[in-house]
Amino acid sequence: MPSAAFEQGPMIARIILTLAVALVAPAGARAASDHAAQLAASCQSCHRLDRNEGGIPALIGRDGNSIAAALMAYRADDRRSHIMHAVALSLTSEEITLVAHYLSRLGKRAKQP
Repeated sequence: MPSAAFEQGPMIARIILTLAVALVAPAGARAASDHAAQLAASCQSCHRLDRNEGGIPALIGRDGNSIAAALMAYRADDRRSHIMHAVALSLTSEEITLVAHYLSRLGKRAKQP
């Protein structure tokens, strides 16, 4: 007959695993957010983040899926812009999604990164 300590082993392992995931998940989310902020900072050189468009559309607050779709279209050269084509080619698909959704969450009163 197994001892009580042996039966508690799997439960203790599950608790340790749950704590490890709880500690690592926020760090991963922070890292993704930091990376998104860095990517958005490079967008700032042309696309102002304070909604003062000056001929180039502002990106903050726009739908993340539409920003990502536009970047993918620039990458495929379905939308024409030499600069945006080069920018889109420099980003991975994951980075495009990351920065697009970051920009969509910024809102109207975003501070420039």
